[in-house]
Amino acid sequence: MKETERKDKTEYSDSSAGIPETSGKTKIAAAGRELHIELLRCLAAFMVIAIHISLPNASDGELNRTALAFNIVIADAVAIFWAITGCFWFDKDQPYTKVIRNFMKNVFVPMILAVMFIMIFRGFIEGGNRYPHLSDLSGVDWKQLAAGLLTRQENWCDATSPYWYMFEFLRLVCWWPIVHAVCRAKNGDRIVIGLIVFHFVCIAVGELGLLVGSDFIRQIPYAFLPTSLCEMLLGRTLYRNRERLRKIPLLPVLLMLLLSQGLRWLAQGKMFYRNPDEWSYLFWYSSFSFVVVTALFITAFRIPLKQDGAASRAISFMGKYSYFVFLIHEAVICKLKGMDILSALQNLILNGNQTPAAGILHYLIYYIAATVLVYALALLPAIAAHKVYYWCVGKVSKCRGTVPAKELP
Repeated sequence: MKETERKDKTEYSDSSAGIPETSGKTKIAAAGRELHIELLRCLAAFMVIAIHISLPNASDGELNRTALAFNIVIADAVAIFWAITGCFWFDKDQPYTKVIRNFMKNVFVPMILAVMFIMIFRGFIEGGNRYPHLSDLSGVDWKQLAAGLLTRQENWCDATSPYWYMFEFLRLVCWWPIVHAVCRAKNGDRIVIGLIVFHFVCIAVGELGLLVGSDFIRQIPYAFLPTSLCEMLLGRTLYRNRERLRKIPLLPVLLMLLLSQGLRWLAQGKMFYRNPDEWSYLFWYSSFSFVVVTALFITAFRIPLKQDGAASRAISFMGKYSYFVFLIHEAVICKLKGMDILSALQNLILNGNQTPAAGILHYLIYYIAATVLVYALALLPAIAAHKVYYWCVGKVSKCRGTVPAKELP
């Protein structure tokens, strides 16, 4: 009996955090992945790309309500990533030093290397250089680069915009000992749920204050916990209750999702005419993100996935490289923009028209085509970078006589 229980205990890994965790019984792919979580990870990866190739919400002072609707659909990619990380991160009894080491190996170092590579070959990525040249090294201001790496510099170029993620994750690493202790406490689950609900209410009140023009009310949510942390706790709560969530009828969940996104669309549309520069409802730290994440988790848990099916293997494969795709995709988008490929795609599909008259179907085709194109072009270098990086990590660990790091799934 004990041996059977050990076999059922399977080690999973969170590719956003790069931190291996142990969870309970569930169907997994051959590679040892929780398929429903990997499905959400793949969805979030495509949504992140879609955000960065999205059409503008407004032009010439006029709100494009069709583009706004599509951008609302894809707005919560980062919230999904935080929730996925929270599924596994807080419950395993591991030393804090291991959490820090895993963060350094699987988040910090790959991000630093990606930013440095992008800055070195900026002329190729952003400029008109047809091929990357080693001569680009001579044009790098190393002092400025080093200063930017230490000060959360996100504006070297568009391709380095994911750099903020590392600093946000570093803040969560600082919170880990406290949250881990709370989660392991006797009434930890109740405390966590209370924190999630309280933070959600604070954000909702703040967004209501934003809509009515009250700056005082708007500041309430930011005086409590990081929204990213609460979204991680939400993911943990949803994952721990996944068997109960599978029993919830899908229709009311989808209606809740549709109603939430409809209210979001109306609120953001109204806000545009009050303050055209305010797009808070479209960010992952909106209260609507909590509703969307909950609905998507429930929907994903209800999807039947066979352990050894072709779809499961594809989901597991794409989920494995999602973080490296995240690191690279902005560079691919910058290159496509520099070559006028994305603008040509817009002209081809939308006939150069970014107004609602272009039709919802044309918008849908553009978003899907552009997202798949960027993902396909980013996947191959992401796979290569992933293999080279973890090969190097393994060699270093072997030389030091330590156990090689578990590679980022």
